Amino acid sequence: MREWVRITEIGDLLRKLRGKKSYRDVQKETDVSYTHLRNIEKGMDPRSGKELIPTPEVLKKLAKFTEPLGVDYEELMVKAGHIRIREATATQDDIDKFFGRSGNEEGPLATVIFEEPTREIITDANGMRVTTIVSNDELRRRFLDVHFLLQHREKAYYNGFELTDDERKQALDMLDVLFRRYSGNK
Repeated sequence: MREWVRITEIGDLLRKLRGKKSYRDVQKETDVSYTHLRNIEKGMDPRSGKELIPTPEVLKKLAKFTEPLGVDYEELMVKAGHIRIREATATQDDIDKFFGRSGNEEGPLATVIFEEPTREIITDANGMRVTTIVSNDELRRRFLDVHFLLQHREKAYYNGFELTDDERKQALDMLDVLFRRYSGNK
């Protein structure tokens, strides 16, 4: 049985996203009946009195409405309790270790503002999109690896100027020449 918190989370989220729109307006966008939408928001099936957990198929339809508002299908699946995410948090010690500090230096290099697991959505070998937790070692590699930054980050800068896609490619090519022994172009 899923936690009640999950059920109210999905209902509260949908209610918030719906805002002033009527159930019928959302029905037109999603093909989910307005009565089912209302019941999902309440978190209960009025006929049986039992908790109502929207199916992945219903959530897929609702994503047509929520994705333009910044909430994708995977997040709906998490809120409904269909996807479980292992909770992992970072502490100040974790941050210091991440940056290779022993703790003897003066003041923190970075400070934890809030603690939340780092998640990403990937496509597995079967073509399914799944949510995974990113390890601290992988985060460090991505944060500090110049190749990863130039190839995978949305934006990259040099001396305060945003690099174009062509400039990023050119920088990667130059780095491959400079660090031939680490690149795939040996």
